[in-house]
Amino acid sequence: MAVETLTASDVQDPEIRKELETALKSKTLSFDAIKKIVAVAISKGDDASSPQMMNSTEYNDLMTLVERSTTITDQGRTHIRGAILVNYTQHMLQVGALKTAVQKLLADQKLSLSEINEIINAALADKTLSDAEISDLLQVRKDIGDPIQRMFLFSVIMWTITAKAPPATPVTATSPIRVGQERSDPQGKYFFEIHILPDKSNAPEVTAGAHTSITLSRTDGKWETSGNTVTILEWPRITKLEIQTSYSASSSATSSSGYGRGTTDADILAKTISLGFHESKHREEAISYIQTAKIPEFTGTSTTMELSAFNKKLNEFKTSFTTLKTQMMEQNDLLVDEVGYKLSQYKKDQKSDQHGKMMKQIKQFGWTS
Repeated sequence: MAVETLTASDVQDPEIRKELETALKSKTLSFDAIKKIVAVAISKGDDASSPQMMNSTEYNDLMTLVERSTTITDQGRTHIRGAILVNYTQHMLQVGALKTAVQKLLADQKLSLSEINEIINAALADKTLSDAEISDLLQVRKDIGDPIQRMFLFSVIMWTITAKAPPATPVTATSPIRVGQERSDPQGKYFFEIHILPDKSNAPEVTAGAHTSITLSRTDGKWETSGNTVTILEWPRITKLEIQTSYSASSSATSSSGYGRGTTDADILAKTISLGFHESKHREEAISYIQTAKIPEFTGTSTTMELSAFNKKLNEFKTSFTTLKTQMMEQNDLLVDEVGYKLSQYKKDQKSDQHGKMMKQIKQFGWTS
């Protein structure tokens, strides 16, 4: 966006707005002009010994100006953006030791792997991570541009936290969960049910990590055809949802989640980072979805139908079943796998060997899982 389209109303902070009005009289936002505006945002308060850190409004305003300026070089833009980020990052941190470490190490506007390691060691001086230290490290991670460095810090955070025990699997055994009201058709009455099976360990079909199978079952019924007439002997039904978590030989419920739920900031702060917790979210989301979904029924008119009408109704039933299953799994993946460290990003990192490069750095600094 050209600078000529920028007006004072595009920023929220009154002091920044005043300085911007002055700068825009020359129709440019020069390096020096933005430096002056930045200085206003981080100016000292009444107590000269206590610098006043910029707030989120000032931060957003300054980043707007830097991005829209057309008269400063890329090097100048990087320098000013770094100065803004350093000040704001320090403001966001809570723990004194971390704030001091970040302030010192960000002097060159970037963090190297060795500097990130210094910050981690500062947080782990007492051998544990407090909630405030975890929150601060997560904030530092947001400000790291290099994906390998970001993954390095993420992995050390995950390995250092003492995870909460994963939730127990609520096996239904002989008491399946009934969904909705009793259903009926010409064949009789029945309930749609949810069956939760016991977890499987050392499952040969799972090569790594874990997998929660979510199986929606239907029966297409039985019928006899005589000429152009169909006699339905067993009515087509969607009968149950079956859920089971299987762990590979190298994993268990207490292993760490590799992506998705268990890796979000909220999960990390709550220490719910286990693989068992992640898999429990697949189960919970599937149950939640099916309990509020409209479960299709075969809408045949009677037990005796004309052949083409029967085929049409049966195909509609099968299509509705497939749609329900697809939408349920898409939402499940979105809510459980595509959050935090997303599965899609995890796969890209694995393919490009980002994880392998990060592991070399882990070994370099003596961190182990």
